[in-house]
Amino acid sequence: MIQRVLVLYPAVEGFLRDHEQSNLRKHLLPNQELDILHDLIQVLEILHTVQELLSSERTPTL
Repeated sequence: MIQRVLVLYPAVEGFLRDHEQSNLRKHLLPNQELDILHDLIQVLEILHTVQELLSSERTPTL
């Protein structure tokens, strides 16, 4: 979900920066929050990989 936000954000940002959408500019994410989302993805990917490795050890394979 976070990855989708980051992929689609440039288009959303372009829409929000449009002069006709000036009342919606308050919804733009600051660069600091975008950086935090990038960092969060990296941490969650590590945890997801660990979870996948641990769950596969309990699954019998034929």
